[in-house]
Amino acid sequence: MKDAASISAMTNIVFPCQTYLCYSPSIWAPEITTKTTTQVIRAQQGQERRRQKPFVSSSSSSSRHWVINNQKAVTFTYNLSDNLHLHHLPGVPANCFEEHMEDMGRVVGAIIPEKSSAVRLNQEEWRVKMAGMEALFLKVQPVIDVRVTAKSNGQDYPPHVPPHTPKLYQFHATKWKLQGLHSDYMPPFFNLEASGTLYPQTRGTRGCVIKNQLNADVTIVYPQLLSWVPQHVLDSIMLSILRTVVEDIRKAYKVRLVADYTSFQRSKLKTLE
Repeated sequence: MKDAASISAMTNIVFPCQTYLCYSPSIWAPEITTKTTTQVIRAQQGQERRRQKPFVSSSSSSSRHWVINNQKAVTFTYNLSDNLHLHHLPGVPANCFEEHMEDMGRVVGAIIPEKSSAVRLNQEEWRVKMAGMEALFLKVQPVIDVRVTAKSNGQDYPPHVPPHTPKLYQFHATKWKLQGLHSDYMPPFFNLEASGTLYPQTRGTRGCVIKNQLNADVTIVYPQLLSWVPQHVLDSIMLSILRTVVEDIRKAYKVRLVADYTSFQRSKLKTLE
């Protein structure tokens, strides 16, 4: 397995967070934990699937061990937290971003990665087709159903969100599939747990700070036909795929959402004239 430094260099993400790398080579072996500055990777074995956990700070980590059908399961975990500063055009009210959030379809559309597509299934759910990916000789297109819930006035907020926050979006992945992957190479076990929040943390006449948090766990048992590939190579490939997905979301959040909010402000100013 690669050492922590080489993996950290390969998987650099610019989010200002701390993460951890944990690897357990056998069920009863002691866990080796190495602090990095990018992402969390945890290779784990044990008796049962880990239950979904609430958001935690970017400097925390936990681990459990299990086996699935007598096969080793590998879990990759991301805990990301980012602050985005949005500038207000002169004359725009301090709560402008909260008004922007009233149009959920517009905001969600702005944070969908550029090479991906999304279809609105109902008032709160979207089906997101991520950009196609290729690794080794395999091609796959992840498809994820995401539920987006709007909340306000501190009602039913997650523990990490300040109760005085006027409005927030809460994201949760409900379904997923690996589209385009040949059945012979379909993992015998694959599970995704992903959730996040987006909300204005502070606001003022000159702008506001938007808080974006993401917690994602991907657990996989590699298919038997890939047993000839060293596990550290498979882990690196899987991590690269996850990094691509996260980077695409980050780019949409930091570029497309900013552009859309600027357009919204201009439209708002025209109505105030």
